[in-house]
Order: sequence, then C-alpha cells, then structure tokens
Amino acid sequence: MIDIAAKIHDKFSIEFKESYVVNPELKNNQFSVNTWIFMPNSLDINPDTYGKKQFYRDVKSNVRLITPSYLLREMASTHARPYLYLKKSIQDLQANVSKSNIAEYEYQVKMFCAMAKSALRNEYKAMLKLQNATQLMQRAQSFKTNIQRILDNYRGLRPLLEQEHLSAHNLHHFFDFGDEFLGNLASTNLIRTLKIIQDLPEIEAVKADFVALIRCNEAYKREKGFPVVDGNDRDKNRFYVFRHSILKKYIESDLFIKLRKQKDGYAVEQTLYALAAGIAMIFATVVSFGVQRIYGALSIPLFVALILSYMLKDRIKELMRFYFAHRLGSKLYDNKAKVLFKENQIGWMKESVDFISDKKTPQEVLELRNRSALLQAENRIHDEKIILYRKYVDIDAKKLKKFITTYPVSGINDIFRIHMNRFVQKMDNPRQMIDMIDSEGNIRPVPSLKIYYINLVMQIRYGSQMRYKRYRVALSRNGIVGIEEF
Repeated sequence: MIDIAAKIHDKFSIEFKESYVVNPELKNNQFSVNTWIFMPNSLDINPDTYGKKQFYRDVKSNVRLITPSYLLREMASTHARPYLYLKKSIQDLQANVSKSNIAEYEYQVKMFCAMAKSALRNEYKAMLKLQNATQLMQRAQSFKTNIQRILDNYRGLRPLLEQEHLSAHNLHHFFDFGDEFLGNLASTNLIRTLKIIQDLPEIEAVKADFVALIRCNEAYKREKGFPVVDGNDRDKNRFYVFRHSILKKYIESDLFIKLRKQKDGYAVEQTLYALAAGIAMIFATVVSFGVQRIYGALSIPLFVALILSYMLKDRIKELMRFYFAHRLGSKLYDNKAKVLFKENQIGWMKESVDFISDKKTPQEVLELRNRSALLQAENRIHDEKIILYRKYVDIDAKKLKKFITTYPVSGINDIFRIHMNRFVQKMDNPRQMIDMIDSEGNIRPVPSLKIYYINLVMQIRYGSQMRYKRYRVALSRNGIVGIEEF
C-alpha cells in the first residue's frame, strides 16, 4: 500500500510524505509513483533552461522507517512495550555498564520519544476531525491526561539513573535529551488543543487544568536548564527553535535510512555504446575492403574511400549512441540507490526525470489535469511544459523484519520536498491594481494577487493496484499561496 499526504513545508517548498507499507508475506514489495508536473509556459521552465541537475538540486528526499504505531493511551501506560523496554534498558545498565547496554538504553530513549511524538500527532489529527462538541471536549481532556501520564512515567525513571556508579558515566545526557524533547511536545500539543476547544461552551471548566499543566511543565524545564519560549526574549526563542530542531533529528536518527546512490544502468549503457562503435567499425571495414577489391591496394579511389568511411564511421557511432540513449531513456532511470538500514540492504529505489509532450502523456492523466476551455485554447499557442518524475521502490519485507526486531515496522517513509524558488524567478509582480466603478460611480483601484497554478498528477502503483491523485499549487512571486487536492 502507498499512502501520500501533501502539505506546504515553507514559503517556497511543498512536502509529500510517501508511505510505502509492505506486505510481510511478500519478499519483494514493489511500488511506483509517477508524477506529472504541469508548468505554465510563462514560467519559462523547459529543457533548455531547466535540466536534470537543476531538478535534482530542487528536490530533497529523506527516507526513514515508518515509526512503530502505538495509541496515545498505550504510550501513557506503564504496561505497554515502549515503557517496559525503556525501563528494562536502564535496569540492565544498573547491572552492567557495557557498550551494548549503553547503546540499547540510548536506542530505547529515542524510540520511546519518537513513538510518543507519532501518537500525539495521530491523536491530534483525530480530534480535528470531530464535529460533535461534547466528543471533542472529552477527547481533549483525555489527551491532556495522557500527556500528563507520559511525562510522569518517563520522568519517574530518572532516579534509576542517579545511582553513583551510573553517574560517573554521564548517562543522564541521553535521558535529558528525551526529557527536553517530550517537554517541548507536551507544551506544543496542549496549546494546540486549547486553540481548537477555546470556542466551546465548556472551555472555562477545563482551561485552568490545561494552563496549570503547561506552566508546571515549563517550570520543570527551567529547573532542569532546558530552554523555554519567552515572550520578551527573541534570542531565547531563536535558541529554543534551533535546539528543538537538533533534538528532533537526534530522536529520529535511529529511524533514518541511508541511500547509496549510483547511476542506473551504467553497464548496459556502456555495452550498447561499445556495440555502436563496433557497428561503425564494421561499416568502415566493409567499405575499405570493398573498394580495395575493386580498385586495388594502392589507388586514389581507395584513398578517398578510406577518408569518407572514417568520417562516416564517427557519425554512425554518434547516431547509434543517440539512438540507444533515446531507446533506453524510457527503460532506465537516472539514479539507483541501495536502501540501507545500519549498513544492511533492505531494498532499493530508482528515480528519473524528463520533459515529455502531451502525446506521450497518458490520456487518464490529461483528463485529471482537467484543462479549462480557455487554457486548452492558449495551450495550442503556448503549450504547458510537462515534467515526468518517476520513482520505483523495491522493499524486501523479510530483510526488514530480520534487521529490525525490537518493534514491528510496517515499511518506509519517503519525505519528499520540491523547492520552487526557481519557478518564481520570471513571474510578474505579485500585487496588481485593477480599476473598478464603485457603488457611487467613482473609479476605485482594488488590489489583486497575481498567481500561477502548477498542477501535479500522481499515478500510484502497488502490485495490481493503481490509483491517481491530483494536486494544484498556487504560487505568486512571494511564494506559495496554497495547495489543493482533488
């Protein structure tokens, strides 16, 4: 199964979170995502101005394991696996401060925090979907209670690390990193929850409890020397944002996957190029032998024939290279990468990008693009440019299970960003004035935003299943205005 979620990452980039969920019964799980990007002609994005190198500079891909899934109430329980594993790792350290036990303890701290983050995010998204005010309020109170329990349970393990023989090894640093990260998550999620329930009639009855927990958590963080948000100090806030970003990367580092890239089909390409050179050499040899047989070994015709055959040989070789490259273009990919988890290969990924024409675009994709009559008319004069970005993923479910044993992992996430800075360079001024006649008959200029639309159609394949998604990104020269899914 492939699940794709899109969002605006920042002012000039959009993010697609592509989740590749494997079938554990299959050795090779094969996925493909083909994305057609329809660019307005006025942006001047074409093969002459925007090549493969520029495209790959403008995309960023972070591949990681899908975080093991636990409900928030499970993460808040002292009987659930994440808490028990974390507690056991600390108890093992008490018995023996070995390198393997230290590594396991650090791993369990990271995983507990990463799974808590995932559980909080999922629960918050579930609350956003609730329409019933009573249900939302009950869910919000449960959310607060579970956050309190997670903090209490985690922080309750700190005394286990304060034994004298453990203090000498400075092992509390790993625990502090997790403690600070959870504290940041707690405050952020409690405030976000307050924002979605602040207009409910029952808010006054629960607001004090939310605020009290937030203040208690902030006081604890100050006591431990962790940075907190300060309404009057920009430097402190800048440091808070910087440090939380580093903590996030640290906590999720054991889920990261390495990609070892190389050019795809290099051996095949070189073999075919050698074949092209061989065909050209056969032509030159046949011509020289034929002329020599007719006119003799030392003759002017042979001399001329050798020169012409040599000239044509090089042209034939280049034409054959071009032909093979063109024929291979649709079969091979630009890059192939080994998917490595802790230096163990669990699969591979391929990617390729090309400009293509309407004629080479599937009819279903063009129908989903849904050009208006006006755009169709304009397209006959100034056609949209179409970028096809292909991605192919193969994951070995058995190796995934073999190398990742502590928690069940359902697959991998490819967090893929497209940076659109280059696309806005030739746009018109974002703010334009339009004259109108107001209700009193006077001419009044009104401001309007000049926007451009970039359409993306995705073809998603897994096994025999295939489906499509369409997104439309609204851009101005000041950046991304919005993204819609159809």
